[in-house]
Amino acid sequence: MTLKLPSDDAGPHKVKEEFEIEASDCAALQRILEGLGYRVAWRYEKYRTTFERKDAAGEIVLDETPIGDLLELEGDPAWIDRTAVELGFSPRDYITATYGALFEEHRARNPGVGTDMVFSWAGQSDSLES
Repeated sequence: MTLKLPSDDAGPHKVKEEFEIEASDCAALQRILEGLGYRVAWRYEKYRTTFERKDAAGEIVLDETPIGDLLELEGDPAWIDRTAVELGFSPRDYITATYGALFEEHRARNPGVGTDMVFSWAGQSDSLES
């Protein structure tokens, strides 16, 4: 379970303070949250692969999602910029929007997509470009 505090979206990097814990029983965690008055508002699925280089100041994360594959660089801004160039990207390629915002853009371009970002409907259109 991760809490991401609001970011300072000034500039090309999204900086968020995060707090994360491992939950061994997701069903129990859901019951606890519901017991505190929370309800499921939105669900999304992704497959995440993390890449690390020995002595690197960050990590590369590949997220496979129902709306397309996204590469996330996590580290200090200088490392992100250097690594982006090494991978063939520049700051104009950076996306700082949340998965929620990206999904809403996808839904606007693809009528009939459900309200949750899950793989069960991915066959309809599974690209950020569509």
